Amino acid sequence: MPQCRWCGKRGFFLRVHENGLCCECNTIIVLDVRERTRCIEESMKHIERSKNMATRLSRCDVALTHLEALLQYEEKEIPTIDPVPSSLISELEKEREDIVIEGTELKVEKRLARAKAAATTKGKVGSADKALQAIGEARIELRDARSLDLLENQVRTFIYERTLDSYLESGSKAEFKGQRAKALDSYQEALFLIQTSDIDDGSRVSSLGMVLTLQPSSRRCSRTAPQKISEGVRPLVR
Repeated sequence: MPQCRWCGKRGFFLRVHENGLCCECNTIIVLDVRERTRCIEESMKHIERSKNMATRLSRCDVALTHLEALLQYEEKEIPTIDPVPSSLISELEKEREDIVIEGTELKVEKRLARAKAAATTKGKVGSADKALQAIGEARIELRDARSLDLLENQVRTFIYERTLDSYLESGSKAEFKGQRAKALDSYQEALFLIQTSDIDDGSRVSSLGMVLTLQPSSRRCSRTAPQKISEGVRPLVR
């Protein structure tokens, strides 16, 4: 017995088109498929030609919306487009992920370039923080954000190194000026940064040997300072 694949209407005298649809459904669905196909093709052109990440992403979303609508027809074995919607959805979702990653890498590259060119530590870290913000926003857009782990680690390492250099330089200058309390404080900040960071930086530990030279005189600054330094240094040289 003839039956419409979309509305489910059936009957011996029901006329069903080659698409498996009754006359009423066939007219509506054929027009819908044609219009959605036009929108998908137009979006694909923008995705290929545009250099703006936001434009490309928005066009991906438009195309995916129309493809998901066509997928409902495919699931009922109603002919739609070639390749079939399910295949195009998989390809376009992958393309969207690539666009996000590519655009994020460009943003991070520009912001790190600004960070490296900044004159002060605050300026360097501030620009690098914006790079981390871009990575965080990209992670929301991705189904699998692990592809950004290496990029994020590079930015965090840059921030760590610039911050540590700042503490060491501040401590060195203070020590040169005879400002032992200030020098000790800067070196302790450096020790704390190393101990609390996930970044492996054993090569920097030797630089903090200068902290030990301050211990005898540090008693005039703080009675507990030698104990804190000892506790801070010992785990790093194991």
